[in-house]
Amino acid sequence: MELAALKSSPGELAQVRDDLDGIAQFHAKRGEKYDEAIALNDIGVAFYQEGRFDDALRLFRRTVPLYSALQEKPRQALVLQNIAAVEYELGRLSDMSLIWGSGSVVVAAGGGAGAGVSIHRAQAR
Repeated sequence: MELAALKSSPGELAQVRDDLDGIAQFHAKRGEKYDEAIALNDIGVAFYQEGRFDDALRLFRRTVPLYSALQEKPRQALVLQNIAAVEYELGRLSDMSLIWGSGSVVVAAGGGAGAGVSIHRAQAR
């Protein structure tokens, strides 16, 4: 399911978040870090789409160490990019530039007025 399609329906998006939280907890109990990380990232994306940037940041930060432990560098970079997008939305450009400046992520940013950064869902293997 594409989370972007639910952006206009907060009730449905909240239900998706609740379902993903249950999925993340299920995988955490079983020690399935990869699947837990995918669910946590997707919950973060849902929060981001709702403009709940602090909540999104909290979930993205929980996801990074999971991918790091699994040595999933491309997925870790994707989540770091999501963190940079949240920092951008919160106006914390110095924090955003620390992430971008690390060379660990490639960010798609538009130019001109209203420029933004992209946010990404994790894709299953």
